Amino acid sequence: MEDTFTGIQQATAPVDLRDPVAQWRREWEDDVAAAGAPEGGDARLAARRRDYGSYLFVGLDLVLAFVGSQLLAAIVLFPLFLATGHSLFTGGRPNLDLVTWSETPLMLLLGVLIGDSVMVLVLWYRLARGKLRWSMVGLGTRFLQEARERAGAGKAMLFGLAIGVLALLLSAVLEAAF
Repeated sequence: MEDTFTGIQQATAPVDLRDPVAQWRREWEDDVAAAGAPEGGDARLAARRRDYGSYLFVGLDLVLAFVGSQLLAAIVLFPLFLATGHSLFTGGRPNLDLVTWSETPLMLLLGVLIGDSVMVLVLWYRLARGKLRWSMVGLGTRFLQEARERAGAGKAMLFGLAIGVLALLLSAVLEAAF
């Protein structure tokens, strides 16, 4: 698999059927090849699938997720602030209670949930655009069915869960800092 932005070609490793990453990489290459097949293939779909993990698109997805989460947070938090009896301006100046109110634990949790929801929406968009399954990112029923067949899948799932929890905590800390 080659990154279209940098042109870097990933090294091919021997395929170990018990290794979930090697299995996903093989499935990915098979999906890209199937999309680009001359008989009934779709060249645009194959190009979208090849570009899926490129640095350019990952960067664009992060920017889209950041901007989307800021817009959605403003759309949700400002009306909530007003609904709780506050005003945005006092005496012609911005109400500083908004800053204090937005730093309460409940609002921080809401902000983290909004940010993470937008990231999931961006992921859904990328998967839908490339006509890919959720199992490509380790989610969905197909992944769970295949996990039973792999040795060490439990360790891989626990590791992934631990990374996810750490990422959520880091996201909450960064959200609070911003």
